[in-house]
Amino acid sequence: MKKGISKNWLELQKWQIRNLEARFCKHLANIKLTRCTQGRAYECEMQFLAKFPVFRDTHNKLEMKNSMASSKKYPLAKAKQKKRFTLVELLVSMAVLLIILGFILQFFTGSQRLWTSMEQRNNIYADARVAMDVMTTMLQNSFYSEGGIPFQIDRSKNYRHKIYFATQTMQNLPGGRLKYVSFQLGDSDDGSSTGTGRKDELKIAVFCDEDSTFPRYFPPYGLDGVDDLDDARTDVIDKLNGQLKNTTDNSSATEKYGSILSRRVTSLEIIPYELDTEKPSGIAKIADSVTLIDELPYMIELKLSLLSPADFSVWKQMSGSDDGNTKDISTSDNNRVQFRKTRAYTFTRAVFIGEQSRMNIND
Repeated sequence: MKKGISKNWLELQKWQIRNLEARFCKHLANIKLTRCTQGRAYECEMQFLAKFPVFRDTHNKLEMKNSMASSKKYPLAKAKQKKRFTLVELLVSMAVLLIILGFILQFFTGSQRLWTSMEQRNNIYADARVAMDVMTTMLQNSFYSEGGIPFQIDRSKNYRHKIYFATQTMQNLPGGRLKYVSFQLGDSDDGSSTGTGRKDELKIAVFCDEDSTFPRYFPPYGLDGVDDLDDARTDVIDKLNGQLKNTTDNSSATEKYGSILSRRVTSLEIIPYELDTEKPSGIAKIADSVTLIDELPYMIELKLSLLSPADFSVWKQMSGSDDGNTKDISTSDNNRVQFRKTRAYTFTRAVFIGEQSRMNIND
């Protein structure tokens, strides 16, 4: 009798526990159905467990069951698994990167080459502009009298012309306002002291009143050893050429009476024009066969050709003769001449002199 009662009592206790578990689960479901925040739902659960301690074991069992189900659905090893690149993918990506770097390098190399070329061209234009401005200013202020003041254009060497004349300008040059000047290219390959400088150097020479013999070379002649205009012209040319020799002692230095206007010059042409009223333009070019001109022309055309430093270095190392002519390229030109003609920059400027600087010594 006691065994039956105890058995029924145990069954009743189990039934009550299952009933309470069902009620607890229903209560948890109601909490989740409400629009409470996660913290508020947890607070409700804790309040319910404090009111009914008998459900604490059931609550712990449910939490353990939920955590086991979550671990089965999202395994830890799978969550930490990392995907790695294969060797083929790495090789392909490296090849693509190298191609892109090659295009970028080619772009920057081309830009650098273009920048260098433009910089060299700007330097050439600047050198030519300075030389042209100096020659033009002095020619426009030339001092001349027919039969009285020495003057000469020497065209005996093709494309390496020389000019000697008197001018009235300061131009940051030594001496007073009146002086004799000369523009010409050097005549030495190595800049030896016996010549007037290197062949690629355009130079200016000055003969002024700081030399005690300077007044002798103006009329009237027949005094102090200068008999006539021809003697004065010869002596002035010798003195100006001698001033150019001073610069050969140190090619990088600027001498007082002879300095370098521009370097890497391949030709200098001085083309004179005379007054000719029969021509529509009013002027006519003096024939090339006339190599020495001892009278101031009506107009002078200056032509100056230069090379960049890089092109000049290549041109100097090439074999073959080159007279510096500025004519169009022909089949008879050797490789050195063709290279210079395609790479050289030629600048031209016309200097109108007219009658403004002329006077007759007999007037």
